[in-house]
Amino acid sequence: QVEEHVQAWADAGHELHETQEEIQRLAKMAVAVEDKSESQVCFRLLVVDTSSAKAALADKALQLRSALLQWLDATWTADNQAVVNNFEEIVAHMQQTPENTEAMDALEKYLGVIEGQLDDFAAKISYSRKVYGVLYGAQHLLSEFADELYWRMCRWPLLLNSELEDVRSRLTRFRTRYMTQLKAEQVALAKDLAELRAEVDKFTTLGDLKQVDDRTSQVADLHSRLQRMGELAELYQARETIFGLPTTDYPQIELIQKTLDPYATLWQTCGEFMRCLPDWMDGPFTEIDADAMAADVDRWWRGTAKLAKSLEGPPLEVVAQFPVKVDAGFSVSRALQL
Repeated sequence: QVEEHVQAWADAGHELHETQEEIQRLAKMAVAVEDKSESQVCFRLLVVDTSSAKAALADKALQLRSALLQWLDATWTADNQAVVNNFEEIVAHMQQTPENTEAMDALEKYLGVIEGQLDDFAAKISYSRKVYGVLYGAQHLLSEFADELYWRMCRWPLLLNSELEDVRSRLTRFRTRYMTQLKAEQVALAKDLAELRAEVDKFTTLGDLKQVDDRTSQVADLHSRLQRMGELAELYQARETIFGLPTTDYPQIELIQKTLDPYATLWQTCGEFMRCLPDWMDGPFTEIDADAMAADVDRWWRGTAKLAKSLEGPPLEVVAQFPVKVDAGFSVSRALQL
């Protein structure tokens, strides 16, 4: 019955002052039972001993009071532990070293969230102090753990505020460091783009269909580097936004891409043909799809014809040689298939 009473009380969601009043009521009830009547009541022919009944009623009231205090103590201790755990997690998070601008920005935003929760933390500690007052006023004996945990929790606001100030100071230094780093990285990117532009310009002068494997390898390398530089440009622009700086444009990337595209297409087309040629020449011919083969030839012819309008120099010579090479390979292969 005692456990059921406490559980019902907990489920009802009573306010702290109501719990305090119930604890006081039960204490008064135990005293009131003793004062209600004498331990022995004399009648004309008999004497009624009420001491056992009085003791049982008083003991019941004290049991209920003790159980209610134990429940309040356990709930209070669990809440205090949750608050302390939360504080420790917050400080551990704030003490992390941001490895880059994005981590620094995330930590700054995290601090903003925590500072917005300070009033909530204060309210939880204020409530805990009130519960402590109820338990202390009821002369409830706290465990050493619960008592130490409570006082540790009460010290946390000062520790947290001190930690916030320290982290803000560290973030100022990180902001300066990463802003300086960004400027250096942007200078390096501009230099790399200039070098890549020079390499692409040189690549656009290369011909010689026999070097197709080397050319396609160069195309892959140039594309990979250009893509990486484009990603870096986007990253640096995002970091400029974090620092509140004007966004830097990188028109060189688009210009390099436009310059490279027709030459890359030429050599990729040549490479595709050269990969197909051994099968055309050596078979097995029964596995060659003549319709697909003819479609590839038509696609290559049309593609290189369009490229002729935008190429010049040695690459244009490759454009002129390529259809002849394709036609010869196609004709020989078809003859071998028949």
